[in-house]
Amino acid sequence: MEPEWLFYAAVVEGVLTIERVSFLETPVDLVSKKQLLETIDRALDAGQRRQIIFATNAAKVTRCRRDPDFGRLLAQATYIIPDGAGVLVPLQWSGYRDLDRVTGVEMAELLLQQAHDSARSVFLFGASKDVVEALGQRIRRDFDRLRIVGLCDGFVSTEEENQRICQEIAQAAPDYLFIARGTPLQERWLFEHQALFDFGVAIGLGGSFDVLTGQKQRAPEWVQNAGVEWAYRTLISPKVRMKRMLTEEFPLVPKLVTGLLRGQIGKPWSDDGDY
Repeated sequence: MEPEWLFYAAVVEGVLTIERVSFLETPVDLVSKKQLLETIDRALDAGQRRQIIFATNAAKVTRCRRDPDFGRLLAQATYIIPDGAGVLVPLQWSGYRDLDRVTGVEMAELLLQQAHDSARSVFLFGASKDVVEALGQRIRRDFDRLRIVGLCDGFVSTEEENQRICQEIAQAAPDYLFIARGTPLQERWLFEHQALFDFGVAIGLGGSFDVLTGQKQRAPEWVQNAGVEWAYRTLISPKVRMKRMLTEEFPLVPKLVTGLLRGQIGKPWSDDGDY
């Protein structure tokens, strides 16, 4: 195994803080929103930098199974949060009844509040120019103790532009780095370039900037709480959702059923296992 693929656990001051398990050979952390926020806050207060948060769902599990290199990359994140019923429900069936669904959008909101409370800094990188500027305006309005130290849209077309952004992040050294460029671009970009700059905690947020600015609406809260947001999105965008379900989610069903029957869903994760 190459050194860069070694298991990267959530460790604060030498103590393993979060348990990581395997979901169809893809790592997932058994973590609640409260526990994750407290762990991140303690790490930042202790001067621990370069924490990375990625979310996983059924689509990403499928991607990991088709592209082992992406799975190895994902496993390097400090925290891998369970985002999506396709991951959460099977883990709950496996005995992890108290496991929270931790979505990227929710974590972004909570991290913004955390950053505001501690008067920390954030760099926003992703989405379109209009969307990222709208998010900046919202942060200045709703989280006025939070310092925005950089803001850049995610449409990078040349290496020169890419290097400029890396330089801006390096100069800003943000406590929080929000990257919204979609999977797998945002994950690969961060790991390819993180040595060029410093940050406290980085999180991949996909298309969440649109939601954070109100330009795209989530399902009603009662739908989210019932764990059927996937059904709501299917009703709203049936063609898009059905295509995604057929190509990314249904292929997991046979392996999922087998894993549940054999008790292999939620087994302990280790660095010398499938990766």
